[in-house]
Order: sequence, then structure tokens, then C-alpha cells
Amino acid sequence: MNEIQLLGDGRDVARITAWMYYPRDQVLRKMHLERFEVVNTLAQIADEGELLQVRADTMKRLLHGPSRSEIAHLQAEAVKQGTVAGDLLHLIYQMHQRGLDEPSLGKALKEYQAFSLGPKYGDKTPLKRAEQTLRDCFEAFAPVAHIWAAFRLNGPFPYVDPPEDLFSTAEGRNRLLGVAKALGEFATTFTPKRTRPAKPVIDPRVLVRISSSIPAMRLTFKEVS
Repeated sequence: MNEIQLLGDGRDVARITAWMYYPRDQVLRKMHLERFEVVNTLAQIADEGELLQVRADTMKRLLHGPSRSEIAHLQAEAVKQGTVAGDLLHLIYQMHQRGLDEPSLGKALKEYQAFSLGPKYGDKTPLKRAEQTLRDCFEAFAPVAHIWAAFRLNGPFPYVDPPEDLFSTAEGRNRLLGVAKALGEFATTFTPKRTRPAKPVIDPRVLVRISSSIPAMRLTFKEVS
């Protein structure tokens, strides 16, 4: 079972972001953690002539792995797809919490397509809008859609302020994963009424679990009267 555990050793932010960027690629997740550790170690060295001890297998992966520009491209695309998956999940979650009739991925897709017309990503490209593209993003990032959803919900419904604290502080990371845990529990147990064959929003077998040491943190929304 895939699970995120926070160890308080200075690498927790990398453990979270490794899954967010590369939910279906174990090799890239490992390289992400290794790069994070090497970069942090270099930043703490005052003498540039000081010897740095790095495992041989780690060095090989870093030397033969993607370049910095390739990693930047991979992560930029991961953000685009991850935000789609997160937004679709939290739209379904909000429909359910607000008592709207028959929440579903189909309805979330229509709502997403409506608000994504016009806005652009940071690189000035239009937001993804084609239905099959959105479905593909949701499928690709389903294992971590709950984490992306928790991240995205902190914008309109802040539970960590300032938002930078989501990743930079232990409390922020715990809250992020607490909200993600609640969203994951919803996604793996809620079955939309018209789904054929009947199945939950996300297959519980693929969802990345949150450590049992982190309690679920449920956000509430005003019900429709």
C-alpha cells in the first residue's frame, strides 16, 4: 500500500511533492527526494572545497536522470494535470457537502469547463478544457487527486494562512494532509448514483494513503436550501 508518512526529518515537504508530481512513477519520486537532499546539503556547506559524501547509486541516478530543464517541464505539466484532478474532486465533494442533487464527475466536468474558459496558466497557455483531456488528467492523477484538491481548496476556503505555510511548516503540512485524508475517504467511498458499473469516484486500491498519525480534517460548506 502506498502511504505518505511525515518523519519530521527535514524531507517531509519533498515526500509530499514527490507524490504530487509523480504519482505513477516510483523512479522519479526517488530521484525527487535525492535531488532535494543533495540541494539542501549543498546549501548548508560554506566551504566549496569541502568533500560531499553521496551514495554511488544516487549519483548515477542524478547524472543519468532528467536534466534540470526536463524536470522543470515535467513538474510544470504535473501541476497542470494535478490541479485539474484536484479541482474536479473538490467540485464533486462540494456538491455532496452542499446537498446538491446527484454529484458526479460528469457534472464537475461541466462546471470546470465553464470556469476554465478564458483563464490561462502561468506560462500563458489556456487551461485544459476538452472533456477527454480532463478525464485523462483525472485518471492519471487519481492516486493524489485528494492532495491536489486539499491544496486547491486552501485558496477559496483557507484553512492555513498564509498559504505558503501549507508546505513550509509542520502544522501546515499536517493540515494539508488532514484535509486530503478527508477528501480521500470521501472519494473512495462515495458512489455517484448513475455510475455504471457502480464504483466510487476513485478506486481505493490506487489512492495514496495518508499516515494514520494524521487525523482527517473535514471542511464544511453551506448547504443549498
